[in-house]
Parts: sequence; C-alpha cells; structure tokens
Amino acid sequence: MFKPIRKKINEIDRTATEALLTSNRRGILAMNGDNGYPYAIPINYFYDNETQKIYFHGAKAGHKVDALKVSDKVCFTVYGDEHIDESEPWAPYVQSAVVVNKYKRNNRLALRYAKGFYYTLILINVI
Repeated sequence: MFKPIRKKINEIDRTATEALLTSNRRGILAMNGDNGYPYAIPINYFYDNETQKIYFHGAKAGHKVDALKVSDKVCFTVYGDEHIDESEPWAPYVQSAVVVNKYKRNNRLALRYAKGFYYTLILINVI
C-alpha cells in the first residue's frame, strides 16, 4: 500500500517508534487542503500506547476541520531524539516516526492528560 523506507539503515523498529510517539507532545499533521494544496500544521497530541491511537485536540471549526471533512487521509510526523555527531556538527541526527492512515472523529471522549484535557478531534490508529 505504501512505499517502504528506501534506506533500511535509517529505519527504526516498532519499540523505538512507540517510544518516540510516547515521549513527544507535538508533531506535524498533514492533510489535503484547499484547491489540492497540502496543508500541514504543528499540533499537540497524546499517544495511547495500549490502544495504539493518537489523540489530537482542536476547535470544532476551521481550516483543519474543513480539510478533514473533504478527505480523511492524513499523515502525522513526530521527530526527536536529536543529537549532534562531532564529526559532522552541521548535520543533527534525529529519529522520526511517520504515521499514514485515515482519521476518525470522536467528540464524546475526553482524556485527562498532564495539566489539561485533550479532546479527541482526531483518532489515528497506528498500525
């Protein structure tokens, strides 16, 4: 269905992917925007390791909601675990997880996390 990673040496395993998703709180959500242009935004999220779902919050109206009504296909990217190799100080090394799937809206569920609520506007199953 999706192309495999080209440089297998750069691939991280499932455990590292879940650790990256669990340890971060912001990522980039990309979707199909107006007039066929891509639309990508930084967004707060919560990853539930048990259910393997990614939860987002947001307003009930706006550009993101309009785009998701037109197409449920999304791409979510998280990156982190940055380190600098002394031999190449100009090129930071980062790990990233890219999740491509369809979203499902869920207005009824609210998760309590840290100091605030994450209302689930979008649910993405990580497969």
